[in-house]
Amino acid sequence: MDSSNELVDEGPEPEEMDDPDEDGIVACPACGASIWERAEKCNLCGHWMSGEAWEHHTRGESSLAWKIVTVLVIFAFTTFMILLAVA
Repeated sequence: MDSSNELVDEGPEPEEMDDPDEDGIVACPACGASIWERAEKCNLCGHWMSGEAWEHHTRGESSLAWKIVTVLVIFAFTTFMILLAVA
């Protein structure tokens, strides 16, 4: 077969490719994965994008539960470090 007659797939042109920075992409409130703004469920972690938690996320508000978890993790880490230093 003559190699000059073979078709070469060069892939899509840059203007044909989706822009990952375009509007409509948001972070999943549960795992942080990039998802479509209109997605009903995160493909990575399975978190459903409905209800009050999703509405707060799309408005840029943090949930109370996230703040409580953060404080507890910091408290546990600090306690562990103090106990490790004393031992």
